[in-house]
Amino acid sequence: MNLGIYRPKDPEHVKARILDACAELLSQGLPLSIGTVAEVAEVTKGAVQHHFGTRAQLLMAFHAQAVADIQASLQVAQPTQENAAQRYVRASLQMLPTPQENQRRRAWVAASVMEPEVAQAWCDWLEADRAVEPESAEQLVARLAADGLWLAETLGAYQLTAQDKQRVAQVLQRLAAGNQSAASSSGAALKAG
Repeated sequence: MNLGIYRPKDPEHVKARILDACAELLSQGLPLSIGTVAEVAEVTKGAVQHHFGTRAQLLMAFHAQAVADIQASLQVAQPTQENAAQRYVRASLQMLPTPQENQRRRAWVAASVMEPEVAQAWCDWLEADRAVEPESAEQLVARLAADGLWLAETLGAYQLTAQDKQRVAQVLQRLAAGNQSAASSSGAALKAG
């Protein structure tokens, strides 16, 4: 029976709504099921299953979207040649969450903590990125610190000013360059502000 409701078929829009609903639920720590996602996305359970199959496949699609964002940032051309650590630090700094993006970033953290498959996929991606070329201890520290800054910003752990973020970014970029003197000058750069 047709009730006069016309819903144009727009699969990409429906998929985006479903992924947005997934982010909303995860970022708020609410239960994630095909039914709850369908309810928040205002679509049928069948639509969620049609586009993503299972809950696990939905979570992996959500993870894939987050990784695609990172890869897009990594591939932005730069005026100078960058090593893998420099690309990673730059992408991490570019992806510091804005208030609009924060929900999606929190959801990704939650999915990585709650779902072993998502966590493993992220670990595999990180290992593959690190395997591109050898890295020094300074470069590894830069990657780890960039991850920490990204997580702190995502969770709102620190109230950093734009100037604080800029100073930290400069230190991380020097470390990522593999500059042996970067580690000794890092303390001075942070105190200078």
